[in-house]
Amino acid sequence: MTEGVATRWYRAPELLLGSQKYDEKVDLWSVGCIMAEMVIKNPIFNCNSTLSHLERVLQVTGRPTSEEIE
Repeated sequence: MTEGVATRWYRAPELLLGSQKYDEKVDLWSVGCIMAEMVIKNPIFNCNSTLSHLERVLQVTGRPTSEEIE
């Protein structure tokens, strides 16, 4: 339960936001990022900071709805 759970490029949004409660879904997020990289042959979230990473995630996935947040 540390910030270093995964390399920044592969961190799930909940980890970027500092959540202390997470499960195997963060691993699935990482696998999805790696698979996307294999398809597009470039890192999908090549960012230098947590804030720029979060902004890029929102660009790619869109903003969550209130139902998705709950």
